[in-house]
Amino acid sequence: MVFTEGAHLGTLFGITISLFGGLTMEFGWITVFGGIIVLLLVIPQIFFQIKFRNRKRRKVPKAVPIIEKGLWGLCCVLTIMNADFFKYGFDSTTLFIVYLSGNVVLLLIYYITWISFFVKPSFGKRVTAAVVAVLVFCLSGVTLTDIYLIVAASLFGTCHIFLVSQDEYE
Repeated sequence: MVFTEGAHLGTLFGITISLFGGLTMEFGWITVFGGIIVLLLVIPQIFFQIKFRNRKRRKVPKAVPIIEKGLWGLCCVLTIMNADFFKYGFDSTTLFIVYLSGNVVLLLIYYITWISFFVKPSFGKRVTAAVVAVLVFCLSGVTLTDIYLIVAASLFGTCHIFLVSQDEYE
């Protein structure tokens, strides 16, 4: 399915002008947009792990960090790859616009929060970054109508925000 609803601006010298420059609403089994989103989510995490490798964490059940990491990986994979082999795309132009613009806004908030956190660490900033990361996965799942990603993001969010709330920063 290619953009047709309101996306066709007209024809100029026999060339069809599209509002989205030829972008399509359907993805193959791997999506470049999802890959870029995951990469952008991972970059601050790498710096965080390096800078705060000796952070202290209150005692948590041993299974929680393992489950959280597994769910993080699952969310990343489901954001990049199609788990539903019959349909992977957007039901409307509006959902695609919400997907792109929503993720751009959330990633801007994510980076602003991380930059602020690296300048002056605080509990609130770290929790905000965690919540925004979860919202990115949830937004992708909802706009793509991918129930697997929605469920994985919800479970990941529960574990991730719990773990982040147990960290202590100096």
